[in-house]
Amino acid sequence: MSDLLIRNAAAIVTGARGDRARAKGPDIRVRDGRIIAIGARLPEPGEPTIDASDCVVYPAWINTHHHLFQSLLKGEPQGLNATLTPWLAATPYRFRAGFDARRFRLAARIGLVELVLSGCGTVADHNYLYYPGMSFDASAILFDEAERLGLRFVLCRGGATLTRELEAELPLALRPETLGAYLTDLERLAAAYHDPAPDAFRRVVAAPTTPLFSMRPAELLETAHTARRLGLRLHSHLSETVNYQDAAHAQHGLSPIRFAQEVGLLGADVWFAHLVKLDADEIALLGATDTVWRTARRAMAA
Repeated sequence: MSDLLIRNAAAIVTGARGDRARAKGPDIRVRDGRIIAIGARLPEPGEPTIDASDCVVYPAWINTHHHLFQSLLKGEPQGLNATLTPWLAATPYRFRAGFDARRFRLAARIGLVELVLSGCGTVADHNYLYYPGMSFDASAILFDEAERLGLRFVLCRGGATLTRELEAELPLALRPETLGAYLTDLERLAAAYHDPAPDAFRRVVAAPTTPLFSMRPAELLETAHTARRLGLRLHSHLSETVNYQDAAHAQHGLSPIRFAQEVGLLGADVWFAHLVKLDADEIALLGATDTVWRTARRAMAA
């Protein structure tokens, strides 16, 4: 419903600061999906109306990082009380091959409904369930399920070209993609779904699953270049644990944030998930390059 009147709200919270934190209301008029008036006694004959008596109206939450396919894996016994790497092996990677189109759609629907019920209106899903020869289009399912619920949806197209095991010994669902396949699919998704408009309901983001372990430095640079050529933002996991810091120094002689800078993954078009283990100089570099929270807000806002 793009045209409606919300009437008699007990309070209207704007998300702004100070004196602008609340609007007087109690009515809100929407035309073509945009608020055009807030005030009193706004009804017009025959206008679609929602009675918000005793309700508070506030901007919908914005979820900047999710893994919807994992909605079916909550409470999986082998993953309980595990740290990150053992949990990844015990739960999401162990069940990757069990997802067909039906289960994937069910997982996406459950996760999105949970988010709607919590007040989310925009969801960025970092989906990394991709592998060579998949029998279904995970990206199309995610966009379809979000559209059915009227959600703004940002697909963070995850993926990896590296694995820590010998590929010949891995099941198909655990094998990495080639960089060519990843970038080709990114271009396909950008053409099919990405809308750069400020009020877009569909966005695509280039999101290698994790910089340190998912791609080689040269591949990350090429991914960043391709994303910017396509007008896409960039996203990934970073610095979830102390071990991540140690691995960055051991592999590249750099902190995780300095490594991200070397491979083109800092800037006003980048945001990261987690970042719970940072040094003071890394925080300063993130601020100086306008990365993380300010970028996340702009990337999701519509």
